[in-house]
Amino acid sequence: ATLEYSDAKGVNGSSDSNQFLLQVKENITKNVAVDAKMTTQQVDGTKANSSRIEAGVTGSVSLDPSLPFSVYTRVALGQKYKAGQDFTFYAVEPGITAPIGPFTARVGYQYRAATDSAIEDTTRMWRAGLTYPLTKVDAVGVRYDRMRGDSNSNSWNFAYTRSF
Repeated sequence: ATLEYSDAKGVNGSSDSNQFLLQVKENITKNVAVDAKMTTQQVDGTKANSSRIEAGVTGSVSLDPSLPFSVYTRVALGQKYKAGQDFTFYAVEPGITAPIGPFTARVGYQYRAATDSAIEDTTRMWRAGLTYPLTKVDAVGVRYDRMRGDSNSNSWNFAYTRSF
């Protein structure tokens, strides 16, 4: 289970915002995991709120055992709730993870869009982060996201993960 806080600074005329995330993830096999994620966001100034609920599947594989990294792809389907505009969306995120000393580094690209093409909610996000294991079951992480599209922001994300 992961709890995350994000501080997003708006760019290109977008507002600053804060976001909280709760994600539960379970490995089904060595290379496949399923997850459920809930996020809530509040826009600074207007105090407008929106929430997203999504379910995803992540597949990962090490292309060559001699290489120090693996590749992953997460696909998800979800629902966004915002005053007067609820809609379904999908997301696809390919990326790479690699151990760096005690840290795990991750670099990924996420494409997210409404399933209804009449709704303007398309974003492209580059992300890079590091996770550090505090114990065998506790980890902390930091990530930087650069989001562009119908939402435009740069955010720092801080996470705590507890494995059960």
